Amino acid sequence: STRYVYPDVDICPHYSLKYQYYGSPEKTFAHFEKFCAALPTIGIQQCLLISGGGKKRKSDLSTLACLQMAQRRRNSSIHKIEIGSAFNPYFPKDEQRAEERKTLKLKLSTGLVSSVWIQIGSDDKLLREGLTFIKDIEKKHTDMKLEIYGSVFLPSGRLLNQMRFRPWNGVFLSEKYLSDIESANEITLNMLKTYAEFDVTVLCETSIRGDIDIRRFQNFLQHYDNNMVSKPSTDTCKLNAGACINTSDNSPSVNTYMYVESESKKE
Repeated sequence: STRYVYPDVDICPHYSLKYQYYGSPEKTFAHFEKFCAALPTIGIQQCLLISGGGKKRKSDLSTLACLQMAQRRRNSSIHKIEIGSAFNPYFPKDEQRAEERKTLKLKLSTGLVSSVWIQIGSDDKLLREGLTFIKDIEKKHTDMKLEIYGSVFLPSGRLLNQMRFRPWNGVFLSEKYLSDIESANEITLNMLKTYAEFDVTVLCETSIRGDIDIRRFQNFLQHYDNNMVSKPSTDTCKLNAGACINTSDNSPSVNTYMYVESESKKE
């Protein structure tokens, strides 16, 4: 239905293996294969594959296991689309971050991942470390070219209250970020500067409602544009900046590059 309403936009469905579970890893994998086989028939060439948040079942199929199964099956329909993988650089403990990096390297080693999607967070130091890690992998593998997408919120009082009392799984926001809108805006602008330095496409995970939100987000994107290492033309700058609007409950308001989130939050 999304493709019917928006025939000309670049859609990237988010596929959760946990929420598309069919009783066993083999059946869950088979259903994902069918999903991937159907995507090109409606003009979709990519998919963000996630394990899914919350409590795990012993029989759950992880993103890594799914990619490794596809790697062994050369004729799998999964090889015919571009697969994205989520990455969270914001885990508070060193061992958690080390495990996250190890898992990403294993995912990339399958040769099936063409994009990395950065979880939202507020620690710029950890963000830079994570992006440097990804770029270093690219440098070591000259045949690897990864698209990197980075999430931001459009801060509001409602959003900050939600994140204080009902935070998303795996989202780490500092007390400063949650303290007030001004602080959250300041941190968001710093994140956009970092994204621009590392050539990361911006994904806005907040619904854009009305002219005020459009102007606020455009101001954020202008800050991104001003900090890009290689300055593109204005039109290209809009495209690179992404304007990747989450339209899960609203029609898009920015006429540029768009991704539609069809599943629960990334992990």
